[in-house]
Amino acid sequence: MDNDAQQLASYLENVLVQLQDPNNVVRSEAEKKFEQAKQHASACLKALVGLPHSSQNPIVKISAPVLLRRNGVELWNGSDEASRKAAKENLFNVLRLELNNKSLRKKLCDTLTFLSCNCGTVDDQPWPELLPFLFQLMQASNGEEKVCGLELLCQMVEYVSSTWIEPQLPSFHTIFHSALSSGLPELQSVALRATCSVLTTIESKLCAHFQDLAPLLLQTLNVLISQGLFEETESCLESLVEVADSEPKYFKRVIAQYCDFLTKLAGEINMEEDIRQEALEFLVTICEKLPSLSKKTRNFVPELFRVSLSMMLELEDDPEWYTVDDEDEDDSGFSPNFDAGQEALDRVALSLGGKTLLPIAFQVLPHFLTSQQSWVHRHAAILAISQIGEGCRDQMAEQLEAVVDMVLQRLQDPHPRVRWAAINCIGQMCTDFAPWMQQRLHQKIIPGLISLMNDAANPRVQAHAAAAIINFCEDASPDIVSPYLDGLLQKLLELLASSRRIVQEQAVSAIAAVADSAEQFFIRYYDSFMPLLKNILYSTEGHKPLRRLRGKVIECISLIGVAVGRDKFGNDAAQIMDLLVRTQSAQLEPDDPQAAYLMQAYARICRCLREAFVPYLPYVMPALLAAARVKPDIEVADALEDNEDEDNNGELDTFRVGDKRIGIKTSVLEDKATACGMIACFASELRGYFYDYVEEVTKIMVPLLKFLFHEDVRSAAASCLPDLLRSVNDKFRTDEQSRRAGIQGLVDYMIPKLLEAIELEPEPDVLDVMIDSLGECCVLAKFPILSDKAMTHICQLLKNVLQDRKSRLEELGDLDDEDEGLDDEESGHAAGEAREKEDTLLDSLVDCVASLIKTHTSVGFIKALETPVGNEGTSVSLVATFAEMLSNQVEPVERKAAICVFDDIIEWGGEEGRRYIRQVLPALDAFVTDKDANVRQSAAYGLGLCAQFGGTDFCGYASSIGQKLLNYLSWQGAYTSENVSATENVISALMKMVECQRSLCDVSNFIQPILNGLPLKQDESEALIAHELFSIWLERRDAIILGQQYERLLLVVRITLNIVGTNLVSDTSNCRLLDFIKSLRNESADVQRILANLEEQFKQKLYGIWNES
Repeated sequence: MDNDAQQLASYLENVLVQLQDPNNVVRSEAEKKFEQAKQHASACLKALVGLPHSSQNPIVKISAPVLLRRNGVELWNGSDEASRKAAKENLFNVLRLELNNKSLRKKLCDTLTFLSCNCGTVDDQPWPELLPFLFQLMQASNGEEKVCGLELLCQMVEYVSSTWIEPQLPSFHTIFHSALSSGLPELQSVALRATCSVLTTIESKLCAHFQDLAPLLLQTLNVLISQGLFEETESCLESLVEVADSEPKYFKRVIAQYCDFLTKLAGEINMEEDIRQEALEFLVTICEKLPSLSKKTRNFVPELFRVSLSMMLELEDDPEWYTVDDEDEDDSGFSPNFDAGQEALDRVALSLGGKTLLPIAFQVLPHFLTSQQSWVHRHAAILAISQIGEGCRDQMAEQLEAVVDMVLQRLQDPHPRVRWAAINCIGQMCTDFAPWMQQRLHQKIIPGLISLMNDAANPRVQAHAAAAIINFCEDASPDIVSPYLDGLLQKLLELLASSRRIVQEQAVSAIAAVADSAEQFFIRYYDSFMPLLKNILYSTEGHKPLRRLRGKVIECISLIGVAVGRDKFGNDAAQIMDLLVRTQSAQLEPDDPQAAYLMQAYARICRCLREAFVPYLPYVMPALLAAARVKPDIEVADALEDNEDEDNNGELDTFRVGDKRIGIKTSVLEDKATACGMIACFASELRGYFYDYVEEVTKIMVPLLKFLFHEDVRSAAASCLPDLLRSVNDKFRTDEQSRRAGIQGLVDYMIPKLLEAIELEPEPDVLDVMIDSLGECCVLAKFPILSDKAMTHICQLLKNVLQDRKSRLEELGDLDDEDEGLDDEESGHAAGEAREKEDTLLDSLVDCVASLIKTHTSVGFIKALETPVGNEGTSVSLVATFAEMLSNQVEPVERKAAICVFDDIIEWGGEEGRRYIRQVLPALDAFVTDKDANVRQSAAYGLGLCAQFGGTDFCGYASSIGQKLLNYLSWQGAYTSENVSATENVISALMKMVECQRSLCDVSNFIQPILNGLPLKQDESEALIAHELFSIWLERRDAIILGQQYERLLLVVRITLNIVGTNLVSDTSNCRLLDFIKSLRNESADVQRILANLEEQFKQKLYGIWNES
């Protein structure tokens, strides 16, 4: 093949046409030809740059720049410098020459952007020629050139750094302002998108420089709509939504105008659906990001509620709704606008909370519920209640029965879709208001749902009634469910005989949920259901349309097995496992739903059978290990490429990584996550019996700690690591040398990778699992496993986690107005959930530090805590970071965390740890009267430790602290449910002062308040400690506790009889208490007269102990 560029261009023109051929053979051959052409990189680069202009074939003109972008880096790297320079110049020229070709212009802008930022760059900056070229276009007098320049800028900001953009901001502002004011719709449209691109890229503080453009952006929307430019309108709305999401405060000054315009637009029934939905998305996003401002903006929330509800009225009584027989199509019969309105209500409720939204909602919904105008009004009202329930939980709970009664009335509605909606609402409320719904309203809910299982003319209503039973049972105790079992199970048995698959499937799932909730109460129904379910498995084997039904039966059988227990289930277990293994061995298709059900069923049956499950591991584990190992198919595309089928019907998870768009098949990820979770379950349940798989599982799980594409996979991998150590411990429980060697081999491989994963992990809830796993591994090893370097590295990581957590919380706070001072409910449900995750992460971090102190103090962990870590000049130790949190300026959860860390240092840190007593005593003294009960509890526990270990360091504080603790016990609220745990720790602290400080200070006035507070019952761990001390005092007949004249004996005996033989005392303490009680039998007549004053129930227990001795 001649290397002449002109000939190659002609050759490539034919190849590009063939690459679009629908014939696979022709297309495959063309791909080979293109690969050959790429060997001549310089000529190929020149040809692809020139073809968009030189070719007359529209296919070639459009596909050449796409192919150039995809192969540009490779061709650029293979070309000589002269060719690269020529390619740059030609690309600029071709773009100028094709300004009037709108679709080609966009492709060329995409390609120029990509090449200029990825080929021949210096210091990660785009080509130096690009900026002058960009400004030439944007400042040109020709409108097409301006549009092209702004389009190019829209793409550029995806790639370039802020250091490239920021110096140009004044010029950009001038250009944007001019374009937005031009009166030319196309130019205004692209100027809006360019403005939004810049706003979402620069730092938040710089967005203020563009504040005056906000009204012009809104005016541009108005112009586009008035001109009927709906495609451009939708694109502009999408850009504005992105700004609302990333820089919501940009709209603060114009929020009223935007909300007024966009609520009208969203409610315009004759407008394009996509435009209305994007308008609604903007409004909802503002609610989520600026909840306080949204509430303050006049009429915004009421109008948003109204327009969302009105979109839920856009529903037709589609005949298809009645004929659906597959739960995958359960959303059929609902319009996109209906879905958008429904989702909006959910998100607004979560963002604004019930104090704001519920009064607005219940000005409208009761009228809709009783409307005779049309069934869609009643349908919309019921589902609106369902949608706002979670976000309005606290307020709706106050009138829960009244709301439920309104919904229950609609179970008898004449229209089947309204009945379906009422069932849906009840099911959702059973989840949102659990366990209140189950505890308070079961007598109304279950009979109501059973009644609708008789609606044979409407199978979807029947099926949905069974589905709602599942929601109810998830949080219902056996005592609540058991009275309804006869009628409920009989009705579900009838549904199981239905000819409609959707009814059968939901009936099976409902039976499973009932069994799971009823537990042992289900035993008397076992013999009725298990043969029937086994028969379904046998009779449906190999029937493809019934695969989901078989999967649900598999799930049902396994849940029944767990409910009734091994003794009852054991007789059928072998036959069922053989059938499940046979099903799995039948080479299930990739999309077979039975696979996931099988994996979960194995885990449940394993929990039920324990070691009896071991013979099935060789049949079960290969498929699980294969699913855990599977490398998902990844589709990689440039982020800027058009993607007309982006959501792939939900089959792909799509996300951005740098300048690439990654797509992964959702089902593969879910199966991988399920497999990892099941393997972790086997390791946890089987312990030593799982040992043969420990090495292989470790090699699979450890790399998955950094599995980018699914957080459940990472969580399952992290949670599995301690169970693998437990397996080794159990296997070698009588062989310490082998146990230690096995543990060392595992942790040498696990821990470094776990630390790498912690360093990279972005999700707080996954970090929580990883940090918890780290602490557990250290404890389970039973010997120090970390080097000095590793301990210091861990302290660095944990300090970084604290800093990142603080940044995330600040970001959450910054999204709202700084001066609001809102309570948790009004700050929005979603933000509240995010804070809960952060608080849980902090708790796990503190627990991890405690584990490290307990296991590694002997090898220098306290020194690692004290070692400054971080960037040079700003390095601070982890212990100093916690010391900064001993402050009223931080949240209570952070104060508590810091106190707990220092409690652990003092308790487990040996002499090094005891050095901190003087430092933290003032803080503990102050925080024992903190407003937060958890802070008080931790501080009281710490004061007890200081009394125990502080010696003379504590003595100087003893009198004032003792009086403060005594005052606490006399506080009226000391024994409320919120405060009782803190109070019990105060009592325990006083007891430690009595035991350890009596030689240094007067503790005699502590005794009576202590005895008045015993026994401790709420905080079981502290109860064991306090009652052990109590038993020691009795063992030595301590006069300080009994009194010189036994004046406190009666109270002491009552306390003793209350706790002896309970889980509130250890075995050792219990022996001491029994010895003391028995010794009283031989005491003096004076003592016997005192004991005669005991209440009858105490006498009976006393005499019972005496008679046993």
